[in-house]
Amino acid sequence: SMNQFTDSSLDLVLQHLVQLPNLQVLDLSENALSSKCGQPFAKFIAAAKPLKSLSISNNNELGDESACQIMDALGHHMNIESFSANHIGIGSASNGSIGSLLRTTRSLKTFNIERNFLSSDTADIVVQALISNESITEVQLLEKTPIGPLCEMLSKNRTITSLNLSQCYFENEDYDLLSTALTANHSLKKLVTPKWLNDTGAETLRNSLNGHPSITHIVWKDSYADFEFLATMKSVEFDTLKVEEEDVSRFESVVNRVSDLECISFGSVRISDAAGFATLLKRSKRLSQITINDMRLEPPLLEEVLQAIPLASGLKSLDLSGAYMDKSARVFFESLRDSTSLRLSSLNLRDCRISHEGLEPLIQWLDQDDQTLSTLNLSQNSILANGLRMFCAMLGRNRSLRHLNLHSNSVIFEYITRHVQGREAIEELIRTDSTLAQTLTDLEFSVSSSSSSVSGESSQLVYDATAESLTETSKRICVSVLDELAAALSVNRALRVLILSRNGLGDNCAKALAPCLSRNQWLRKLDLSCNAICDDGATHLAMGLAQNIELESLDLSANHLTRKGGDAFATIRMNGQCFVRLHNNEVFQQDIEASKAAQAQAVADRARMQDVNQARTGFGTQGHTISGRALKVVNHCACAVCHALKSQPTPQPGMYN
Repeated sequence: SMNQFTDSSLDLVLQHLVQLPNLQVLDLSENALSSKCGQPFAKFIAAAKPLKSLSISNNNELGDESACQIMDALGHHMNIESFSANHIGIGSASNGSIGSLLRTTRSLKTFNIERNFLSSDTADIVVQALISNESITEVQLLEKTPIGPLCEMLSKNRTITSLNLSQCYFENEDYDLLSTALTANHSLKKLVTPKWLNDTGAETLRNSLNGHPSITHIVWKDSYADFEFLATMKSVEFDTLKVEEEDVSRFESVVNRVSDLECISFGSVRISDAAGFATLLKRSKRLSQITINDMRLEPPLLEEVLQAIPLASGLKSLDLSGAYMDKSARVFFESLRDSTSLRLSSLNLRDCRISHEGLEPLIQWLDQDDQTLSTLNLSQNSILANGLRMFCAMLGRNRSLRHLNLHSNSVIFEYITRHVQGREAIEELIRTDSTLAQTLTDLEFSVSSSSSSVSGESSQLVYDATAESLTETSKRICVSVLDELAAALSVNRALRVLILSRNGLGDNCAKALAPCLSRNQWLRKLDLSCNAICDDGATHLAMGLAQNIELESLDLSANHLTRKGGDAFATIRMNGQCFVRLHNNEVFQQDIEASKAAQAQAVADRARMQDVNQARTGFGTQGHTISGRALKVVNHCACAVCHALKSQPTPQPGMYN
């Protein structure tokens, strides 16, 4: 995807891809494919027998003719299971091929043609074809889908298990038809409700879904009375959960009926009844997965909810990304540490405003002998160097953690100082990390010394001096912390994935981890992208990688590597099969510059040749030019003429013309 293939290059790529004996998934989305690529695609599909998934989405110049050729070929393919063609510029001219594909396919399970110029006729054709289709299991219907045929399809189809109605528009009288169709359908398991629900529609849907024999997963796209479904569903996803003051009693009555809920997911939570929400988590004995993105609650309510989460004894996966915890993080981590029944396997705390100051109870929880957590995401927080040091001590002992993500945590302060504006911000930064403050004290660097009342250029000089001292200090801290990290990884046999990207670690990180790579034979993926690593650091990593036979992926993208750093990996003899990512570096910059220089030289040579031409022959005075090849031909002819003239006893007048 995203490679801007031309027609000729796409044809060549497809010719090579068809030779892969096990190719099952092909994604060519966002490639500016033209209307001429239909025939090469059709040949490829006919020959690529193992292909199961094809995506050509976001190629809005593809058009009807090429799309029809592709869909006609897919209709005869025996193994294709997924076809995505969003935003490819097709209209009603593709109706015949769409209907034919859905009627003839025996393997296609997922079919997506959103964001095209399709009419209600197309939507009708899709629905009519689905009545007899026996392979499609997942459907997202178009915006102009007619309700009558849709309800008929729901009543007769027995293979669709997931139905997305989010784009469909219903009138009041249409909800009764939909309710009857849902009652008659016993194969549907997941339903995504329409985005635009009025009171009548919400009430009708709620009545038809309560006690439904097969639907156990509901995605409620509207916020009206959505929490009613908690009482009967196994899995519920809400775009937004809103419990206003007047809804508290009704919310709590629903909570008291909850029995089978296993998975609950919220796009965002806006509730005034934290006690009721806490009760929901306590009562949900089967609840194994909670996702609450973008939780914005006042500290008292937030802490009450966070303390209730560990009480869901069956919980295995918890996603609280985007929840602004701030100082409430310590309260949450303490409740995790003190829980005796919680057995989490996955915890996502991305962008939760967690600082190193609240990490101590989390580290204590991770240090427990019976710990079961295998995946921890703490990306986009502010644990800083002190927080990483706390993790180092834990990693040396932990035996459960397999995947640790510390992306963008500003581990080294040099990275922060590039974005810090003003002396006050630097001083605040120093105050947030006790390790940095102590180190600065050891270096006799006083914060108060930079806080004297100065203005203008003097103030800027003080700021620059502070930033420079802070940068040097942060480098010393970073070296110390990275040495501890390398020591911990050398003895850790559990961790498989470590992500340290966008932390400004620099060459110090590479030098510290290089010896560890030769000793640690359990790590499978190491991400050091966007860390200002240069050629020197890459050379050390390459030497360490040469002794590692188990590492599968090393990501060094978006660093400061040049050809020298790239050659370090090209020249070593690896014992394993590690894939090294080097994109967004300057590894090929020398080649690019040499190519530009050669191109410029060629232009200059051509201009010089034209000038010589014009001076010798007068040719080009009217704007004409002569190429180098043509000039050689002219010179050859001139030599032949001169030779002929020499053999003439008397030159004839006008011969030179």
